[in-house]
Amino acid sequence: MMKAFWIVVVLLVLAADWAALHDIVTGGEPDYRQEWTWLVASTLVLAGLAWIAFRRRRGRRSEGE
Repeated sequence: MMKAFWIVVVLLVLAADWAALHDIVTGGEPDYRQEWTWLVASTLVLAGLAWIAFRRRRGRRSEGE
């Protein structure tokens, strides 16, 4: 159940990233600070989640050997 929750969270963040990139590319906003802030923050969060997932998976693999 928790795995499905995190998948939904990641998909929602990616959808918001897509919307921010769309605003930047098409010029839909007069000020892009909010879009760039969202992109940087979400990149850091997704990188952190990937790092945690990698560390957990690697820890499980080394325990089984």
